[in-house]
Amino acid sequence: MQPFPVRFRQFIHECTEDYLIRYANKGLYNRALKDMEKGITAEYTWTGQEQVQCILSDGTVCTLVDTLDQSACSCPSDKICRHILLGILYAQRHSTPVMQEEEQTEGREQEQHSPDFSSESGQSEAEFKWMMEIPLGELLRSYTTVQLAEMDFRLSIKETIHVTTDTLLTVSMESQQIEVSFTREPDLSKALCNVRDNASRIALYKLEAILRYRALQGLEEQQLLEESSYSVPTSSSVMTECRKLLTDISHTGLARLPQTVIARLETLAITARSEEFPNLERTLRSIRGELELFFARHIRFDMNALMNRLTETYLMLEVWEQELTASQRAQLVGSFRSRYYERAQLQLYALGAEPWETRSGYRGITYYLYCPEDGEMYTYTDARPVYYEGNTFRYDAQYTGRSPWRASLSMKQLAAGQWNFRHIRINRDRRISAAESTNIDMVERVPVEQIDFGHYRVEDPEFIHKQTEVVLFGEKKPRILLLTLTSVQHTVFDPSSQQLLIHATLQSGHQVTLVIPYHQEWQQTIRKLEKTNPDQMSRDMTVLVRADGQYLYPISFLKGTSMRHLKLDE
Repeated sequence: MQPFPVRFRQFIHECTEDYLIRYANKGLYNRALKDMEKGITAEYTWTGQEQVQCILSDGTVCTLVDTLDQSACSCPSDKICRHILLGILYAQRHSTPVMQEEEQTEGREQEQHSPDFSSESGQSEAEFKWMMEIPLGELLRSYTTVQLAEMDFRLSIKETIHVTTDTLLTVSMESQQIEVSFTREPDLSKALCNVRDNASRIALYKLEAILRYRALQGLEEQQLLEESSYSVPTSSSVMTECRKLLTDISHTGLARLPQTVIARLETLAITARSEEFPNLERTLRSIRGELELFFARHIRFDMNALMNRLTETYLMLEVWEQELTASQRAQLVGSFRSRYYERAQLQLYALGAEPWETRSGYRGITYYLYCPEDGEMYTYTDARPVYYEGNTFRYDAQYTGRSPWRASLSMKQLAAGQWNFRHIRINRDRRISAAESTNIDMVERVPVEQIDFGHYRVEDPEFIHKQTEVVLFGEKKPRILLLTLTSVQHTVFDPSSQQLLIHATLQSGHQVTLVIPYHQEWQQTIRKLEKTNPDQMSRDMTVLVRADGQYLYPISFLKGTSMRHLKLDE
């Protein structure tokens, strides 16, 4: 690193009019110039602590360093003030002793290579080639794994950027209304940001701006950034024990399998949780849930489902022993809590709410909301484990209860409206956090027919029944679709499968069957639908469904601005 006097002189030369105006504002800059024209002078003294004390003739004392962020003034202002600007401008325009000392130590050669303060605006981007040449590893060196994970998320969001070049190169991120101005010196800390925030947030904005600029110029760095954002987990004995248990189940067979296997699965699931293998815990509890149905001789037991879970788990244990990248290993391990990141604003159109219960012992309600701006589906899930003694989850109470963002807003109202979220926190899977810092305002709901749902609205039966991808050691994402029904032919309850079947016709003319599995809590709804005459049902309506293989599970029916949830709206 260069001596402080050298860095300070370079800093003074780099404080061009564009630089100072962007950091402060034009009004303060003009006031500093007027003060200097009125005759205010400055005296400078090295303090010996990498600081320069600047005493103005009006008695104000400024402490100048080689960055604007850390410069300070004796006046009451807690931000950059006209006194600091005046101290910099005076040093540029007058041959002060502190600058003369620097000239003597550096000689004429340094003078020739110093940036010209008075040069005209309008530099070419070649002056800022360091922004492309600096290695990515060097840019990321001072950031934590958590910060890099957030950066990876931020870069996944569509953003329009504009680049302006004068004495600075400014990258403007349109939707976030953030501008970052870079100097010709290859130092990210010297860049200016128009947002006033804490130091760590500003550092992230600067990194995002330079990475978006590099991507605009054709640099492909997403994969390397992704690898840098994961911490690599270590192996565990729980993997070995899990492999042994699966082998025992396979060799013994269901006919001779003792019920004590349930206790073994539960013990392993607890061990997996304690050793921070969340996906392994989930899959063990899922296998246990399937076996409980088998031992109870329940009609919902599915041999194929059990075999698929056992096979997928064993394959993933095999994959664990292979050489994997940091991101692949992190995907196998999963996480107990998702990382959530803030977005300034997001307008969402509610499409419905689905109650559910897993065989691994969880109950919850998932709310589906669509963003017309980016064409993506967002979800909010209210869930909890009920396998612990005393834990309960009542669907009606949670559905009519208040939302986490506003006490006067119920979740039932949220599930049927259109909303503008500000300072909303979401994760990589577009799940919404219950953070109280989120603000929510109602927007007049437009008819569902006027919304472009993009790839979520489908009519082709082959695409509707497309098989979902197998996710190793991860949570399977449901396929959420919107279908337009022109009519309902008839409804019938199938006692052999314990399911209500709704046979309907799509707008394309194809036939589909919607399935509602019997559950004691939905028996009133199922009986009502079974007795309803199809002619009494609305025509040309939109239905939100969850597609799982050959089955379509309806979540809500929508028409105009109205909505009905089959299981939650009695």
